[in-house]
Amino acid sequence: MATAPNEWMTSLEFRETQSFHVDLAGRSYAFLNKLPNGRILEMILLDPARVAFKQHPDYSRTYTLQGLDGTTQTVSGDKIWHVKGPSWDTVEGLDIVRFASEAIGLALAAEESHASFHRNGVMPSGILSVEGNVNEAGLIRLAAWVRRHFGGADNVGKLMAVDRNAKFLPVRMNGVDSQHLETRKFQVERICEVMRTMPIMIGFSGDKNATFASASEMFLAHLVHTVRPIHRRFEASADLFLLTKEERAKGFYTGFVDQEFLRANAKDRAEYNKSALGGSSPGWRTPNQIRADDEEPPIPGGDYLYVPANMVAIGADGKPIFLTAPKAPVAGE
Repeated sequence: MATAPNEWMTSLEFRETQSFHVDLAGRSYAFLNKLPNGRILEMILLDPARVAFKQHPDYSRTYTLQGLDGTTQTVSGDKIWHVKGPSWDTVEGLDIVRFASEAIGLALAAEESHASFHRNGVMPSGILSVEGNVNEAGLIRLAAWVRRHFGGADNVGKLMAVDRNAKFLPVRMNGVDSQHLETRKFQVERICEVMRTMPIMIGFSGDKNATFASASEMFLAHLVHTVRPIHRRFEASADLFLLTKEERAKGFYTGFVDQEFLRANAKDRAEYNKSALGGSSPGWRTPNQIRADDEEPPIPGGDYLYVPANMVAIGADGKPIFLTAPKAPVAGE
């Protein structure tokens, strides 16, 4: 799983697509190709639309899989890694897209309406009105004369002089059109609310420009309220479906390295590591554990915990270990 769950997908591609399925369809299915001894040989991610799930009266599970050729096959629950999103019946995840269909539909309709507005109904910058009737050829010549003498950046600010009591009426965007733009912005925020995503995470800040401090708090809120719950959901599901009871009893578990969130911020990361080593209180991480975050090899003596008393190592009994240099051999001994 860490490198390639199957022959055609990398681990990142597998987890990314699996997240798409859970977020958008409410569920994800992966077929577990197991050896006779129960060891998982490969995992094949399935299209949720091609899987029919059924829970029997004894709470056992079966899954009916539809192949690309249209054939179907029913397998037992231990052959499927089933990850579900927020659920009402505890069996299947809620279809978020269906529940948000009105918000998404309105956003699509607003997008199409705005595109049609610019494609077929763009308002002119102004209207030049003259007295009397002007045939089509005359209108074409008048429009060409205006563009030639007053159109473009080089002619900005020039005085227009025309005959036949002509009047120029500027056309501006009215309030209805402005509300159209506001509707599109609101729909972006509405869809983000449904998906439990901070708008700033998709590059949308609304009408307010976020400061560095506020943006930092928004990123933190996204990690706490969106990313970490997703991590915990996948961790718990992997422990249940990919590990046996015996393996869990031995202490095996699935976990995400949340310290990766600090990788992009060197200052915060340095402060965290300093505190973890015991900068102002007894440390809870060893130097080798911190080096492992960067995939650096362990160092001798790096498996001790430290307290801030001149960074003294603590032994297994909780007492300080005072490391002394070995005595030099005495002549004649």
